[in-house]
Formats: sequence, C-alpha cells, structure tokens
Amino acid sequence: MQAALEAAVPLDSVEPAHADVADMRAELETLVILREELRRVQTLAHRLTPDQRLVVASQVALQMGAGEFCRLHGWSPEKYRKVAQRARARLKQLMVLDARDVPPVRAGRMDR
Repeated sequence: MQAALEAAVPLDSVEPAHADVADMRAELETLVILREELRRVQTLAHRLTPDQRLVVASQVALQMGAGEFCRLHGWSPEKYRKVAQRARARLKQLMVLDARDVPPVRAGRMDR
C-alpha cells in the first residue's frame, strides 16, 4: 500500500502523455483501451466541481475510504456520499457525451 501511495500521482497534475498505466496481465488491445479510457477520465475530470474532483481523486489515486476522507476534510458522511454520487454520475454523463463526438470507424477503413 505504501509503495502504491508513493507512486500515485494526482489526476490533475499529470500531462496526458505521462499518464500511462501498465498492467502486465492485460492483453495489448485491452491495455490500449484501458489507457485511452484513463486519458478520457483525466481530461473530463477537469469539468467536475473542485469537491467532486477531490473525492474522485481520493478514491482512485489514494484508495481512501469515506471515513478517512471525512475525518481529513471535516465532511459529514452524507456530504461525502452525495458529492461522490454526483461526481460518478457527472463523469459517466461526460464520458457518454465525449463518446458521441468521436466519428465512427468505417468497416475496412481507418483514416488518420
């Protein structure tokens, strides 16, 4: 756990080119898809409120539980629950909207 925390980097302080996460167990295609999803989350997270970004970052990067977060930031469990719920819903909505902006690839042809 300590090693993971030392290697953890906040989502909003990383340049997109340096956000690669390697999972040696994943197949290459799966790894590429997961990295792209991580980049999308990183980019879209900037459109969350500061409180929502704080909660998401603490959950994802630090694996911090609700109790520890509330003690550290002086939040009630209810506020934490509501902010986390809204952050997940907003991020999901942003991901759907972002996916609509990507043109579909035609079968047998990939333009760059």
